[in-house]
Amino acid sequence: MSVEKKSENEEEFVMLITRHQSALTGFLYSLLGNRTAGDEVLQETNLVLWKKRGDFEMGTNFKAWAFRIARFQVLAFLKREKRRPEFTFDEEVIEKLAIEAESTFDKNDDREQALDSCLEKLPDEDRELIRDHYFSGLSMADHAEQAGRTVGALRQVLYRIRNALRLCIGNSLGAEEVEV
Repeated sequence: MSVEKKSENEEEFVMLITRHQSALTGFLYSLLGNRTAGDEVLQETNLVLWKKRGDFEMGTNFKAWAFRIARFQVLAFLKREKRRPEFTFDEEVIEKLAIEAESTFDKNDDREQALDSCLEKLPDEDRELIRDHYFSGLSMADHAEQAGRTVGALRQVLYRIRNALRLCIGNSLGAEEVEV
């Protein structure tokens, strides 16, 4: 493999790790129930992911692969820490927790994709209001002033947009009620 191609693959791999870092963190916290342990196992997992990057086939499900490695890292951690009472789970319990956690994270991925799709369907003005409200860091009063509306009017418009998104996401996922 050329140096240039290897560099491109490594950059893409780093992007995959970065994109899935919060999901991995949540997955580990849900299995260990301890933030400090979760952070420790996350570091170990990231190292193993990097060392095994050559085993990953680009274009396949990175998150499933990373979660499988994280699960093995949790088991290794628990074996090392078995004397500590807060880490006395057995492998069967961890396996059940991992399956449940993976399912939850898969549902969140579906919701995120549905949200992205529904945001694209909004009129440009509504999409811009949502983006500005949630990502500008402005207070509601400052955002209302910038939008040329009263605070009450802006709240009403945002409520209407969120409701439309909730319905759209629910329709996309085949669910009756979805929180946005």
